[in-house]
Amino acid sequence: MKNSKFLSFFTTVLFIIFVGSCSNVKEPDSDPTPVPVQVGDGTKANPYNVTQVIALNPTSTTIAVDSSVWVQGYIVGCYNSTLDPAVLETVAPFANDYNIMLALDSTETDMSKCVCVQLPAGAVRTALGLATTPTNIRKEVIVYGDIMKYNSFPGVKNTSAYWFVGTQIGIDPVDPIDPSDAIFSETFASSSQGSFTLQNVVIDAALTYVWAPTASYGMKASGFANSTKYVTESWLISPDIDLSSKTAATLTFQHAGRYFGTMSAEATLWISENYISGLPSTGTWTQLTIPTYMTGLDFTFVSSGNIDLANYVGKSNVRIAFKYISTTSAAGTWEVKNVLIQ
Repeated sequence: MKNSKFLSFFTTVLFIIFVGSCSNVKEPDSDPTPVPVQVGDGTKANPYNVTQVIALNPTSTTIAVDSSVWVQGYIVGCYNSTLDPAVLETVAPFANDYNIMLALDSTETDMSKCVCVQLPAGAVRTALGLATTPTNIRKEVIVYGDIMKYNSFPGVKNTSAYWFVGTQIGIDPVDPIDPSDAIFSETFASSSQGSFTLQNVVIDAALTYVWAPTASYGMKASGFANSTKYVTESWLISPDIDLSSKTAATLTFQHAGRYFGTMSAEATLWISENYISGLPSTGTWTQLTIPTYMTGLDFTFVSSGNIDLANYVGKSNVRIAFKYISTTSAAGTWEVKNVLIQ
């Protein structure tokens, strides 16, 4: 009987000790500390994340707070500004291929946590645009461009390269050509028309100019002033370009514009091998095809694409000209910069 009581007492003591020891065990944290997001430096190996871009708070649509950098994020949709109010489209069908929105989380729907990426015409838009390839939604990418304000968001503009993370699908940026290695180069920087000349074939008396240099947008042409559309025809003509010793030559430039009637008829490119000076009619001009025009939806610069000048190599007095026209029904604005022949 005594042994039975002792055993019962001993068992009770062991139970109390066991319970007491268990009470000192720390319960699992119900809200674990999140894994910190990788902080990048903008290189391809260590790109900026979306939070970093937002923190940079770009306020200009033309001046980058950081340029030629890589940014990483998940494609969560595209920004549709044609609706009122504008929306972040996260499911197909998507309204456009002109932009994508990137976020840290692949399921993000809060636009304030997103970065808007411009998709210029060309390989980048073809590869990333959601209207064309809706299956890109929620894929992780890195994009290469300049950090500026875009569509009222912290953004990446002038996007020229991309890679889908964890794949072999993408392109790297093309190394810029040193202007000193080019056959001809004119940026129209610093509010200058450079060595180009202006010839106004038609200009209304109410206008003092059609083409004018700007600080950030290169040379700008417009026939609109004082809320009125005027009839104009104005040429921006290059100096003579010597291709006599060349066996190949390719022209490119960047341009932006809006408010045209028929853009391909009102903003055109011409070439001459016998023009000297004065009105364009004193020379013989041939129209060149511009492979890529602006969207006309905003003033986003796009590359013209490569324009082959093979028919003019071996010639010593080659000139190119940007011809702008406007009417009383349509007076667009055309901006041109970074003219390059290589």
